[in-house]
Amino acid sequence: MKVVNMIRGRALNHRLFRSFCEEVGKEHTMLLYHTEVRWLSRGCVLSRLFELRDEIQQFLREAGHELAEYFDDPEFVQAFAYLADAFTALNELNRSLQGRGISILDACEKLSAFRENLLLWISRVKKGNLVNFSSLEETLTEDASLHPHFLSKHLQLLCISFDGYFSCGELQICDHWIRHPFRMNLEDIDDDSDITEDLIDMRNNCGIQMEFSNGNLEHFWASQMETYPVLAEKALDVLVPFATTYL
Repeated sequence: MKVVNMIRGRALNHRLFRSFCEEVGKEHTMLLYHTEVRWLSRGCVLSRLFELRDEIQQFLREAGHELAEYFDDPEFVQAFAYLADAFTALNELNRSLQGRGISILDACEKLSAFRENLLLWISRVKKGNLVNFSSLEETLTEDASLHPHFLSKHLQLLCISFDGYFSCGELQICDHWIRHPFRMNLEDIDDDSDITEDLIDMRNNCGIQMEFSNGNLEHFWASQMETYPVLAEKALDVLVPFATTYL
């Protein structure tokens, strides 16, 4: 943040850095500001900073700024690259949760998948496999060895905090019959449930099956409010609420 503020916060430095990047033929010629208001801001800032790290170091060195020394520290550069990769992954997850038509069911599946990916990344990092951290892998040289213990420990902390923040388990409050009413195994439904008989009746209605295959999930269950009010109400209790604050 100090590097970004030093370059972007002063008009002269900003113009000089942009001109310098243009001279060396870089695709991007300016750094991005971080702001708490704009979502995805941190990841974009880190990715752009990493992309221009060599130009930034040279610019700071020529300006005689002390921040240039950090880019000579292999541990700092590795940690910086790792965070750029991690925030990029979080950005992709964040984007997938945005937009219309995303229900709690969709969000739950994506969050659960991301958590499983975190566990996979931990296993790979412990073996020295950095296939999921391309920026970090790019920084490794013969003189800069990797410390997998640090990375795996941080990923484990991320996994724990991820569960606490999103409460994935609490999202899984609905049954699979909402999304798959014609393929759900009825034996998996509680015997005391009042929906089993309606599901059996619905499965033997060819017209409703065609309607389900051709329509939107929320619209389908809303259209069943008169015919199957119990099923429709339970389904819409899950599908109607906003999955994120995006909307």
